[in-house]
Amino acid sequence: MGMGLAKNVGWFDRIVRAALGTGAVFYGVLYLAGWSAIIAVFIGLVLLVTAFAGSCPLYSMLGIRTRGRSSPKRIEEMPPMEPEKMPPIEMEEPPMAEEPPTVETKKKPKKKAKKKRRKKKAR
Repeated sequence: MGMGLAKNVGWFDRIVRAALGTGAVFYGVLYLAGWSAIIAVFIGLVLLVTAFAGSCPLYSMLGIRTRGRSSPKRIEEMPPMEPEKMPPIEMEEPPMAEEPPTVETKKKPKKKAKKKRRKKKAR
């Protein structure tokens, strides 16, 4: 196993670092010039790298740990499930759908259109 820094940055800390790092990089590139732009981009990249790595060397030196001890275990570390000790699952059959009642409607007879008769004009 390779030597690496211990994961000491929690999920909330990682989200904040990623947001601030992204903002610092964009601000440095778009709005600043010269040394101030270089410093802003550098700080932003450091924040992004520590956010994605989950480890901060400064936190390690100072003994700070924002990552909780109760982090989720890997699947390999979890004990196997024993089906004999699990309570049986009782499944109920879903109720059968009833056919909706049919409603008979009476059709109204169509009214015959009255033809208008034109009176013939006398010539």
